[in-house]
Amino acid sequence: MLYAELARLLQREGLLFGPRRIKRGETPCLGVCTSGPIVVVYPEGVWYAGVTPALLERIVVEHLRDGKVVEEAVFHRLQND
Repeated sequence: MLYAELARLLQREGLLFGPRRIKRGETPCLGVCTSGPIVVVYPEGVWYAGVTPALLERIVVEHLRDGKVVEEAVFHRLQND
């Protein structure tokens, strides 16, 4: 299950607890269920679809830890007006 893997990866990267903590939540559907699993990163509003364990690791390391969006995997991006 990706949700449990997310916790493991966040802990490994020092992002599960403490001052750099990443909060996570689980939902059955975000309105585009056929494109799932989906990971959404806020406040940036970046949506990743078809997330595999390998892509989840890249999202955690590259986006959440290092602040660089995994551009080739972005499904949708909210407009910041």
